[in-house]
Amino acid sequence: LYGYQRQEEPKKEASENLVAFIKGYETYCPIPTDDGWGNMTIGYGHVITERETYTQLTELEATQLLMEDLSISEQYVINYSKELGAVWDQQQFDAFVDIAFNGGGQMELAMNDIFVNKMDPREAFTYGESYYGLFCRRNDEANIFLEGRYERTYPEWNY
Repeated sequence: LYGYQRQEEPKKEASENLVAFIKGYETYCPIPTDDGWGNMTIGYGHVITERETYTQLTELEATQLLMEDLSISEQYVINYSKELGAVWDQQQFDAFVDIAFNGGGQMELAMNDIFVNKMDPREAFTYGESYYGLFCRRNDEANIFLEGRYERTYPEWNY
């Protein structure tokens, strides 16, 4: 249906467009703050682990931490893409890196639904989302995936 191919080597790094997109969504926070879900975060959405003792970050330090976090998400996307035999163009790779960064395991579900089950990408990204803020983010990831549009939107939602 969507013509995704089985190939060998996926893209390796998130684009500057994605970094800017994430910074727009996450917003720089120099001190630890509850993310609304009970997780303490700092910088640009970095979840503070029990072993970390961050008390304050400059914007430069927050960007460096974001890049470290994104490298973990990139590797997650690369590894799962290899398992499926899928290769994505840059905007598709970016969309999966963002959902891996923000939604963790939802990335595997979306990738599997798109590549294996041939589901419409917009439906695969937003399927079952019951919180409006996350629905918006998943919809924006679908826009990145389908159109290369790295912008925040506020779509109509009928939950």
